[in-house]
Amino acid sequence: MANRRLKLSTPSEIRKALARVANMVLNEELDNKSAGTTIYAANIILSSIRTDEYGKKVEELEKRALIGVEEDDGLFDSIRKSIDPAQKGAANDER
Repeated sequence: MANRRLKLSTPSEIRKALARVANMVLNEELDNKSAGTTIYAANIILSSIRTDEYGKKVEELEKRALIGVEEDDGLFDSIRKSIDPAQKGAANDER
């Protein structure tokens, strides 16, 4: 059997590779054990890609949250004053 290379860098490439492996098994070009090993490896790679993507999304959300906190410092003060009665009295004294 000839060596074959499968692209497994993106979820789309993995989907195409798995379809190719399934067709190879159906056409008896690849044995079940080799197909199972390939499918297992593809699933591990896909899982690591998803983990990386989730990590990037979390970092982006954290950055957005920090930027929002820095921009809205006055908002948190006004919320705190509306909740804390002692702060409310101080706010009324300032007026």
